[in-house]
Amino acid sequence: MVLLVGIIGPVLHGTLFLASSSLRKSRNSSATTYKSRSRPGLLRGWHVINAATVVFLSMTGFGLHWGLAGGPGSMVAWHSIAGGWHVLTWTLWLGFNVVTACYVGRYPRPAGGWFAGIARQTLYYSSGIFLGRPHPHPREGFNPLQSVVYLLVMVLLLPLVMVSGIGLLSLRSVAFGNIERWAHLLVQTHFLAGCLLLGFLSVHLYLAIWGPEGRLWRR
Repeated sequence: MVLLVGIIGPVLHGTLFLASSSLRKSRNSSATTYKSRSRPGLLRGWHVINAATVVFLSMTGFGLHWGLAGGPGSMVAWHSIAGGWHVLTWTLWLGFNVVTACYVGRYPRPAGGWFAGIARQTLYYSSGIFLGRPHPHPREGFNPLQSVVYLLVMVLLLPLVMVSGIGLLSLRSVAFGNIERWAHLLVQTHFLAGCLLLGFLSVHLYLAIWGPEGRLWRR
């Protein structure tokens, strides 16, 4: 259900967005343009690789969860390797943010506070974007809603996926035999968290592609 919302939601939103193009054009003169700059190739490649890894983990994860065709042993191995890559990249991300403290400038407190900023951005995505209204946070960087969601994914959701995945992998070890009683809980937690992560990726890609001016690669 969560995954369906993450996939169908962008489709419905995009359909309404395209259908309202004439309305936006009539108000285009008063709209505030959201300015964006080209990202470094290394950063783009980093994101593409991680997105592809999430898709691969989802495919192998669904195969394991529903017992689809293919040998489970090799599928577990490939799933574990891809999961290990995500553990490594998340550790690098955490270390980089702690050492450089770049998160201080990346997630500034919005005018009026976080709740007001999130409310303005949510209202824009739910109605203002269709009407050609000005972007409430046209500055470069994450808007308040993006900041909160991104931090929740990186600080809570990804660790939950990794910890539950490591727990499931540990069930194969005699040393962690006492964890077996929690197998069902670990499976369901890992599956639900994985669906949430894939749903986030779907919405993230959608917001990165479409924009208020109706052009690709513009927000």
